[in-house]
Amino acid sequence: MLNCHVYSCSLILNSLPNEWRGQYNEDTDYCLQVLADGWCTVLLNAFMVDKMPTMTMTGGNTEELYQYSDGRLKMSRSLERKWPGVVTTKRRFQRPQHVVRNAWKDFDTQLIPVGEIDRTPDNYGLELKAVRPVRSESLRKLIDGQ
Repeated sequence: MLNCHVYSCSLILNSLPNEWRGQYNEDTDYCLQVLADGWCTVLLNAFMVDKMPTMTMTGGNTEELYQYSDGRLKMSRSLERKWPGVVTTKRRFQRPQHVVRNAWKDFDTQLIPVGEIDRTPDNYGLELKAVRPVRSESLRKLIDGQ
């Protein structure tokens, strides 16, 4: 998916001038910086990152943010202040949540390949593995190597 929020695991072009900044929603802020500068983001559903699901363990922002009743509001408002007119705070899932205007659809920068792309498959030692039953017939064929 192009031009959307990339969560949890990011491959970043370090030559960009954008900064990982702030205390909350750093990933959303970074994606918005990149998009506002005319680049695009690419969300790939290709790799599994072995991490604990949000809110299942202490650490991160748990103690300083989520334990207080206004923590999520503070987090959402901080992003809204950085991106006025782009981010608003609404109530979703029974709590304050940041919302990006038009669900990120205002960003339409196209991905432009540079040079020829070698389309010879190379799995680089990676293995495609189903982590739960696959319902899609085309994906099952891919996993089975057909």
